[in-house]
Amino acid sequence: YKNNVFSCGYTTCPVNIGAVQHDGQNWPWKSVVKFDMSELNGKQLLGANLYVVKQSGGGGNDARPIKVTWAGCQGFHCVPSMGNPWAQSTVTTYGNVDVTSVLQWMMNSGNLNGWLILWGDESWTYSYKGLDPYYMELSFAYNNLPNNNATVSTPVNNAVVTNPNTILRINSASDPDNGVLKYNFVLSDSNGTVVQRSDYNTALSMTISE
Repeated sequence: YKNNVFSCGYTTCPVNIGAVQHDGQNWPWKSVVKFDMSELNGKQLLGANLYVVKQSGGGGNDARPIKVTWAGCQGFHCVPSMGNPWAQSTVTTYGNVDVTSVLQWMMNSGNLNGWLILWGDESWTYSYKGLDPYYMELSFAYNNLPNNNATVSTPVNNAVVTNPNTILRINSASDPDNGVLKYNFVLSDSNGTVVQRSDYNTALSMTISE
């Protein structure tokens, strides 16, 4: 989208950011792109990176800023003003943008099916970068969340115990990635006041202290 007066798709234009000059003024570009991020549903995001490559003839090779956030719509004026995070890096002939915070926000707000909007330095003449859509890559790392299937072993639920040093035991949960799981036992009195906790560790039991 060129200054809200012209638009073109990836089959005829690069992913344009920055500004060009003609008619005696700067004309800034913004672009929206979409990736399939459905794989992140129900996952714990560990990191995400957007890799971009300048297309041949797509502006100079000097370092220029690139900014990325969730697109509130598809158009030139679609950078949201609702406090969602945006990521920034620089592009020469290529660039890497850490978009972890952007994708995490999209996951938390239920917008994983949304678009990303990219823009650059709009105040400087010839800050234009034309990015190749066919070499743009969004990569991410994630963890499959453990299954919430730990069960009580002893004492059984609603049991009455008289031993002040009773041991609380659980059967372990399972993890799709075969990761090491940690558990946190929390003991409260009848008023809901926490009187003992184990803090997170790999133990499957906690002995009640007198």
